Amino acid sequence: MAEVGDVMRFNSKRFCCYKSNPPKMLSFADFVEKFDYPLDKWYVDRFCRNILSNDWITVDIETLKYLGWNKGIHEFFSMMENNYFIQDQDFKFDPSNYLIDTDTLHVRARQFNELVMMMDHTEQVDAICKNYAKLKSIIIRDYYRYKFVVDYYTEGDF
Repeated sequence: MAEVGDVMRFNSKRFCCYKSNPPKMLSFADFVEKFDYPLDKWYVDRFCRNILSNDWITVDIETLKYLGWNKGIHEFFSMMENNYFIQDQDFKFDPSNYLIDTDTLHVRARQFNELVMMMDHTEQVDAICKNYAKLKSIIIRDYYRYKFVVDYYTEGDF
């Protein structure tokens, strides 16, 4: 007799769960990769690993250039302060050298996404905003359902 389990679909890919072989919990970034969600790889690599836990993201001048920010990191720092972000809670400034523009900021993932949405709209900023909307949808629609099922099969009483 075949074992009864659950079969679900995430982004058109089948996911099967059985009591005898419970699934392993995937991180959100691994979930996105495994089920081939249409998110920009740069965005996934840079932010998905931090978004659920609201961990720190390192923002350097290269990140800002990617987003189309044409000013220095000190101006970005000022924008954060002017928009009531709280230093050491929402962001940390790490001046590696005040004489050259290689400083970095460490920004909480959620605050960074908020900041990106405040920036002048460039092609990259628009892409990040769209990816963030997709990301929220994937988290709410699929990842929490996936997490519930994995928790049920690994911890639940049958």
